[in-house]
Amino acid sequence: LYPVAVSDQDVESTLFVPDDHSMASLADWNKEEHSHKGSGLFGLGKTHTVTCQQRRMDELVTTESIAPPDFIKCDVEGAELMVFKGGHDTLNRPEAPIILFEAIVETARGFGLSASAAADFLASLPKPGYQFLEVREGGALRRIQPADFTNHNIVAVPQCRRDRCPELG
Repeated sequence: LYPVAVSDQDVESTLFVPDDHSMASLADWNKEEHSHKGSGLFGLGKTHTVTCQQRRMDELVTTESIAPPDFIKCDVEGAELMVFKGGHDTLNRPEAPIILFEAIVETARGFGLSASAAADFLASLPKPGYQFLEVREGGALRRIQPADFTNHNIVAVPQCRRDRCPELG
């Protein structure tokens, strides 16, 4: 385990940790501009802050002797695009990993992004040829386009691993 926030830069940063630790983020959800009425994600109560080091996935793979991953679960409360940009070289390869991530309008908005920003980035990588599946109730998978993302758990599947996902046809 590495006590770092995987991101698109190598800097010291502040992690905002609410009572529900699973919602810790580099964005402060208690800021007024993030307090969208009716959202179940905000109004998390008091947060405390922790200083953390942000590191790029590419840098971790090259300097820490970490093998390029075959699978990534990325649940970073809206910072998915930052993680993927910091892993550009690790992800932009023919044998790219399958990636499970969230595409949620409110958390992406906390970083000034759209819900599809992370998937748009993955789709733009020329080598892996990512396609996307929505994880539905009960674990069923349905093909989905980034333009249709609202609040979904998404599986990004590269061309080399499509045989594992008959839902992609």
